[in-house]
Amino acid sequence: MNRWGLLLGILFLILYAVPSNSHAEGTLQQQIDAVPSGGTILLKDQVYEETIVLSKPITVEGTAGTKIKACSKEPVIAITGQNVTLKNLQVENCSTVKATTAIAVSGEKHQLEDLQITANEFGIKLNGVSLSTITNIILTGKGKENGIDLWESSDNMISKAKIHRVQDGVYLEKSHRNKIIENDIQDSRYGIHLMFCDQTEVLGNLSKNNSTGIMIMGTKDTIVENNKLLENNKNVHAQGILLYDGINTRIINNQVSTNRVGIFVDHANGNFIEQNLWSENFIGMQMNQSHENTVRHNSFIGNVNDSQAVNSKGNTIEQNYWDQSLKLDQEGNGISIIPFASDPYFLALSSYNPEYQLFFHSPGMIVLQKLMKSDEKALLRDESPRMTPYVGIEQEENADTLLWILSFTMIMVGALFFIRGRRRVLS
Repeated sequence: MNRWGLLLGILFLILYAVPSNSHAEGTLQQQIDAVPSGGTILLKDQVYEETIVLSKPITVEGTAGTKIKACSKEPVIAITGQNVTLKNLQVENCSTVKATTAIAVSGEKHQLEDLQITANEFGIKLNGVSLSTITNIILTGKGKENGIDLWESSDNMISKAKIHRVQDGVYLEKSHRNKIIENDIQDSRYGIHLMFCDQTEVLGNLSKNNSTGIMIMGTKDTIVENNKLLENNKNVHAQGILLYDGINTRIINNQVSTNRVGIFVDHANGNFIEQNLWSENFIGMQMNQSHENTVRHNSFIGNVNDSQAVNSKGNTIEQNYWDQSLKLDQEGNGISIIPFASDPYFLALSSYNPEYQLFFHSPGMIVLQKLMKSDEKALLRDESPRMTPYVGIEQEENADTLLWILSFTMIMVGALFFIRGRRRVLS
């Protein structure tokens, strides 16, 4: 009996005293809680269906197929405290509750990188976050809420994110000194949306097929440089850049093409718009009640209307290239002696009735414009327009080369038909 009792005791210990793998691992949250501060947890190639909270310095890293998914009203991942790193994960928020989020962040010095996020509502929300980075994110939404949303969050960097089908791609409010660099934002309302933010840098981004490429409102000391704002023309109020009530904004060396309006400067004073390409837009530049701005060294090419301004005086407009202007270089210095002036008649008319835009450049509209000539003092004038576009605009140079080739080909074909026709007549 003693021998059998001993065997039964050993069997009991094996079955009950030693936990199975599933019990040893526990939930994902339990595994995270077991990692010491400063440690790393490497997740398996599987789907974890739960919400988690990261509240201590820790690195959570996935493998190729790691996904964290939750359909509750809580964030799929909540990050607080300091020095949390989250990388190489798929995150899915499948909740149908309004205003839920995939990743909610507070605190400082966090890093989010190499994440694929699918969100029914918000993608990433930063509330009171500083000194953190978000990079290499692929974020797809359903157009209901913002992709990356910052509230009172300063000194952060968002870079190399691909964001599609959200409300606003990157939205910042009361958040200062942030850097938005080399992101790709498409099929949304506003690509990048700044509200009451100072010293923001928006550099090297692509904003395409949105209602507005970049919206800047109530800001100071913003830098918008080397961005591509393309095909933002979803409605009559669409534009590449909307600058409203901005001060000391520097918009430099951007390509703004095939938008309804290239840039709309509205109630904005003391800004600098320099060395940009405005091409193939319905209206290149539009100003309303904006003063003391500098527009210099830009190229306006292939727009239906290069520029319009209403109630905007005291602006410095000089040495821009306007392909619609008459040009005469008397001094041989590349500057035309014929000033360029744009008439605000059409802008004033369409502001009362946007449907009039359908008749722009129609014979009747042109006649009305001649009959109701605007006051010369109200015109936007460039007293020293350039004879040629600025160098460095690769796409336009290529387009000009192609145009010359096509023109030469058509001339040669026409000449060939003409010669053959004459030979037949003479014979």
